Amino acid sequence: MESNKNIKDTICAYAWDFPTVSMGRNGLKYCCRTELLHLSEEQIKHGSNIFNEHDDIMQLRRDLLNGVKNHNCRACWEIEGRGGYGPRTRIDKFIDIIIKKQIWSELSRDQIYDKLHKLTENEIDQLIKMQSIRSIDIQLGNTCDLKCIYCGHRESSSWAAERLRYGDIPQDRLAVELPNVDNTEFESIWWDWFENGYGNTTDRIKFLGGEPLFMEKFYTYINRIIDFYENSSTSDRPVSLSIFTNFNTKPFYYEKLLPVVLRIINSKRLKLQFNVSCESTGPRAEFIRFGLDWNIMVKNSENFIKFISDAQSNIPIHQRPISFIWQPALNALSISDLPNFVKFVIDLQDKTGYHLGIAQNQVTFPEWLNPGILSPDYSKYIDETISILNEKTPYMDHTLYVEKWDVYVDFLRSIKSLIEYEDKNYHSRKMFVANVDTLCNRRNLNFHNTFPEMVDFYNICNS
Repeated sequence: MESNKNIKDTICAYAWDFPTVSMGRNGLKYCCRTELLHLSEEQIKHGSNIFNEHDDIMQLRRDLLNGVKNHNCRACWEIEGRGGYGPRTRIDKFIDIIIKKQIWSELSRDQIYDKLHKLTENEIDQLIKMQSIRSIDIQLGNTCDLKCIYCGHRESSSWAAERLRYGDIPQDRLAVELPNVDNTEFESIWWDWFENGYGNTTDRIKFLGGEPLFMEKFYTYINRIIDFYENSSTSDRPVSLSIFTNFNTKPFYYEKLLPVVLRIINSKRLKLQFNVSCESTGPRAEFIRFGLDWNIMVKNSENFIKFISDAQSNIPIHQRPISFIWQPALNALSISDLPNFVKFVIDLQDKTGYHLGIAQNQVTFPEWLNPGILSPDYSKYIDETISILNEKTPYMDHTLYVEKWDVYVDFLRSIKSLIEYEDKNYHSRKMFVANVDTLCNRRNLNFHNTFPEMVDFYNICNS
């Protein structure tokens, strides 16, 4: 009997239940923070089984079961190594899968916990092959109208154009990383995998960017998925669709979105989490998310909340299928404005009367934007934000479909731990200055005027 005593330090259910498919790059990964695995023509020819049986994913699972920190999960190891709480799931979530799949149905939960620490090779092989898809992320391409500071050319066509213009990346390398592929066969095997299998077992489907609302393919995909669930009789359990958008959306695409939302409201099985990515306010938001018009994003949010409020007016509040979630990616530039951003969310909620959520997310890479590079005095902004949320949380105990605001407070405490961690990455601080200066020159921005409270930190990094 082999000892797997370190499994609690490595195991993560995402390696089993959280695939991401990249339609624009013929790629696959498990968990949004791991590296993309490009599928060759030969692998694609094997058909839809590749989504369950890719060698690299099998090895990732084997390592996690053996208590080995696989390099693909380094985002979590980095966060946890600095005293933070990584986004990976823990052993309890993995035990939930085992119980759900009735792998060892004769064992109690405590007995399963003990068994996971003493797995045989045969039992490891059994668990590696276990399939329990809970959530599917779909990346339709890198088409995007913004150049968010923590993003890059793989996720934003605007970033790609800028990097080409300034010679940061040669055209031949870009062609390799973002191939102009005919992915008809890849999409075909994915639809086969989804419509003839895992679409009937998954709980959530997420549309990621680029910017989904800016892509014609998004509307084709989401309507086909809605058709699938409206015509499927295999289960009556609810399925949640999620859209992640910068909501810098022009009128044509905004109007194109509304009939999709109405289809979801009128469906019997579907819910929608509408996730707006933003973590700062006004000029700071426009600096971080270059190309964003803050006023357009706010106006779209207000109009959309009114639209979904009116469309669901006859539905009891606890049964409404549409939730509106703010998705801040906390980064080194956003922390000092976080109290203002949270106040903005609360004010918007009070103004519209619609209950809003805040999701947990932080920037790990690039390292120079990781909140952990900040000096310890920046923890005061976390304390101020927590104080604001604690005042509001008692009124938010009925928030649906996402973590409640008090859970977000726990997440902020982990960010505070990262900021107060004494062992700083001084190379990343140097890169902070170098990259901020470069982007200011290229984009005609003024860091010192936009973030006056960060000038001292900038000078520390530049010393």
